[in-house]
Amino acid sequence: MNWLKRLCRQALAMPARHLLAPLAFAAAAALTACGGGSGGSSLASSGCGAVSCSSAVVTITDAPGDFLSYTVNIVSLKLQRDDGTVVETLPATTTVDFAKLVDLTEVISAKQVPPGKYVAGTVTLDYTGATIVVDNGTTSGLTVSPVDSSGNALGTVDMQVQLDSSKPLVINDHTSGNIAFDFNLLASNTVDTTKATVTVNPVLMASIVPPAEKDMRVRGGFVSADTSGGNTFTLTVKPFYSTSMSQGSFTVHVTSATSYEINGTPYTGDAGLAQLATLSADTLVVAIGTLTTADQTFTATQVLAGSSVDNSKFDGVQGVVIARSGNSLTVGSATLERHGGDCRFDHRPFTVTLDSTTGVTQAGSGSALDIGAISVGQRIHAFGKFDTSASTPTLDATGANGGHVRLEVTSLWGLVNTATAGSSGGSGSVDLSLKSIEGRRASDFNFAGTGAASDGSDDANAAHYLVDTGILTIPASFTAGNPARFFGFVTAFGAAAPTATTPVLDFSAVTLVDYAQTNARLKIDWADPGFTTPFASLDATSGLTLGDLSGAKQDVIAVGPLVTVLTSLSTLPAIVGDSSSNALYAIVHEAPTSQHPNAATTYASFADFAAALTTALDGTNTVEHVAAEGTYDPSAGKFTATRMVVVFEN
Repeated sequence: MNWLKRLCRQALAMPARHLLAPLAFAAAAALTACGGGSGGSSLASSGCGAVSCSSAVVTITDAPGDFLSYTVNIVSLKLQRDDGTVVETLPATTTVDFAKLVDLTEVISAKQVPPGKYVAGTVTLDYTGATIVVDNGTTSGLTVSPVDSSGNALGTVDMQVQLDSSKPLVINDHTSGNIAFDFNLLASNTVDTTKATVTVNPVLMASIVPPAEKDMRVRGGFVSADTSGGNTFTLTVKPFYSTSMSQGSFTVHVTSATSYEINGTPYTGDAGLAQLATLSADTLVVAIGTLTTADQTFTATQVLAGSSVDNSKFDGVQGVVIARSGNSLTVGSATLERHGGDCRFDHRPFTVTLDSTTGVTQAGSGSALDIGAISVGQRIHAFGKFDTSASTPTLDATGANGGHVRLEVTSLWGLVNTATAGSSGGSGSVDLSLKSIEGRRASDFNFAGTGAASDGSDDANAAHYLVDTGILTIPASFTAGNPARFFGFVTAFGAAAPTATTPVLDFSAVTLVDYAQTNARLKIDWADPGFTTPFASLDATSGLTLGDLSGAKQDVIAVGPLVTVLTSLSTLPAIVGDSSSNALYAIVHEAPTSQHPNAATTYASFADFAAALTTALDGTNTVEHVAAEGTYDPSAGKFTATRMVVVFEN
């Protein structure tokens, strides 16, 4: 039986991948998610009428949690008013890879809902058939089974969340509102590699303020475009990979700088909007940009349409190039897409074949490239035709099969060796000890052929991976041994020449992340039944002081590839709150089993959160998990949390 037939026999929710050590998270300029969007739960009547109802923009994202892929079905998403009325906002089962939402927020609904004050929500996940693959240092990884806290196989799981009482979702006649759900992978999962299991106690947070640091993505069917100066277009929301459901109407604003890729051809600004306007109704469109919460205005920086959208016309592969030989690419951690709407995650290396007629574009660029632009380490989205006769997974992306490859923004993590600021208009650079590209270990990549020299002396070297930072400011924190994260594009294959008179480095950064502002993660776990005194003191101003961690199963702060064991520190850091408007904190009391609702209460105020913790920690309640993300200042002994969850056993 060939590879595709074997693949199609597998369950729709394919393996997720998990990193045992906190390494890196994939930049999500384009979301990978699976599911046809048909069938499943039915939409309950909302009681809406044309006069009385308004739209609720429902988005979903994910807090970091070491996973490269976490594919599971969303069965239902309900909103609850203060009068007890429950409104279903998701009419069909949708399969999504939550790990791809770490750097992205997806609009899953903009439907009309009755006016009122919405105070809670429930998201139902179905783990039936889902599998998870853990990165255990081998090429194929370790397949683990999701189980509840009693070791039983997971089925359907409800996650309940209570909004901050001072910030409910208020919908008035003909005015829209936003509610952002955050499925916290970091607090929800514990992997046991010896048993090949992942214990899942799902934690959901929710807020009316979406994460400001993340791009937003909306996908849907084209309705119309205003090319007469309005600079907008409208689509009907079809989240993730849906082809049939309609989740309400959504307006996208564009600017002269918005980049487009329509049926494989790049455009910029007005030319792109004009081309978009020629599309047939319901042509699939994806827009990526930012939401202004004050007036719910969404402005796109990138627009994809037609055959440039996943599964719309061709077969497709998304992943990162781990090797190249001639016109053959080896792609790792691939998501395989059938043009009929089905998709699968496959942890095996995947082959993509090219020729000189293969179209090549770059996300955010208005010009076409050639296949020489595709090099090792580059994240790509390739379109073509699956070769079902091949003994290994293969996509024929040659021009004869409509082949096209889009270079996506690629993320990498490493530790700084040296950093050189640009001078007199020249480019700056960073010599990096590379740890991961798109979450894959540096050791997974074969950099042969990436350099200009025939003897291989110019090929990329993970020990000294050279990043061109251009005119970007090199932060003071970029000193030897500190972690650094970059977003950008890999240098064209065979073009790197770092020792030439005019050096061409391995990677061109469009964004870099200052160590002082890098997203850090704190995770502390205690064995069941938990610990009664996780904090020595709780004060909203001076912060939460951690208690005795000698009995903790895990106690780390991770900043990219740099992991610090808390018990190795002479003084434990204080956890303080972030004053930004999108900060969010939650207290979760686990149900007797994870097959029953996990109720989370959210707080927008760190002071309210600290006060609620003080009440909950009564000497009898026990804490099993503390998870936080934010920034870590080791010199000040302070962890500033923008998101934090404390999970109680009872």
